[in-house]
Amino acid sequence: MDANADAEQAQQQDQLHQQLRQYFKLFQGAEHTRPLTPADINHLVHSNIVFKDPFQRINGPDALCRLLNHFHDSITDARFLIEAVFEHPEHDKLHNRHYLVKWRFSGHLDTIGLWEFPGVSEIEQDEEGRITHHTDFWDAGEHFYEKLPFFGRITGWIKAKVANAGKG
Repeated sequence: MDANADAEQAQQQDQLHQQLRQYFKLFQGAEHTRPLTPADINHLVHSNIVFKDPFQRINGPDALCRLLNHFHDSITDARFLIEAVFEHPEHDKLHNRHYLVKWRFSGHLDTIGLWEFPGVSEIEQDEEGRITHHTDFWDAGEHFYEKLPFFGRITGWIKAKVANAGKG
């Protein structure tokens, strides 16, 4: 491979990483100043994007905009601190771009107050850098349900029962 091809490939990688960073800005509270529309995100996401987290699975830019708008309406000062970005073992620089992104979330939710938790996202990009799949992995039991007044007591009771059953 010659120097020109190497430089072109490096430039393409930089562009793909920039698109990934722009996509993550959609989830930052400070970046969200008005409701998002599909026209705002079509350059960043594929028309068949799949987003999945512990609460839902959605498809398409329309549904992603509804999710993001609801997220930012419900949570104030939402921030994701990106701690690391790793190429997935199935990552192929030309066709199958897979990333694992380690992050820490913080924000304020009225029912919980300050809400903080760690997580990992699996992200896939197409050849043009648009996000095709985004799956979030984080412990909703510990970091959400246990913090709710009613569910928290029930969840704590169940966890204690399971822990005690393992001791006996």
